[in-house]
Amino acid sequence: MRKDLLLLNKKLICIVKKECREKKRILLTLSGGMDTRLVLSILLKIGIKPDVVTWDGSHNDIKIANRIAKNFGLNLTIVPKKTSDVDWLKSVNNVLAKYDVIFYGELMSEVFNKFVRFTESEKKLNNLITDYFKWVEENVDKNKINKVFPCLDKKVMDIVYNMPICFRVYGYINRNLIKHNYPALMKYPHTTVNIRYRLIEYIYWLLVPFIETLIRK
Repeated sequence: MRKDLLLLNKKLICIVKKECREKKRILLTLSGGMDTRLVLSILLKIGIKPDVVTWDGSHNDIKIANRIAKNFGLNLTIVPKKTSDVDWLKSVNNVLAKYDVIFYGELMSEVFNKFVRFTESEKKLNNLITDYFKWVEENVDKNKINKVFPCLDKKVMDIVYNMPICFRVYGYINRNLIKHNYPALMKYPHTTVNIRYRLIEYIYWLLVPFIETLIRK
């Protein structure tokens, strides 16, 4: 495994361990994607089985999250999107109020893939990070529960930004760390953005072994 990936994983584990210290009620947002699954792989690696919540996800997100939760014995809460945003936020905050710390996997792809996502512009991704974090601060968790975005730690971002750019696309980081931490999580499918994303992802993964060989030389 690449040294920079091991260093990144070590830092992420330290962040999660620190936030879990003396915390009895731990919650993780879980979708069908690889971002939240990476955080779950770290929690399971250090022996913690968090409760998980899925909100406003697609049918596939809910289906995959439910399957993972069931197979790993995790308590899953599903908060479906309501007709009123006010009602939906109230339902979300009612769930969060029961916990001491909440881990978010959201925004991880935006950080890890910041410069080389072909399906989104760099400007849009930068705005997404800022806007989403602001939205969470303003609307979610009125009780000021400890909210943790492991990928937004400055040292984590520094490690990622210094990695070769060819390794910062389409889940390369997430997949390798999940395999390293808790490989059983990789047997579950994951949601993808669209057909274009899936096609580029497939082509890229065919090229990764060749790219790694060139860099080693």
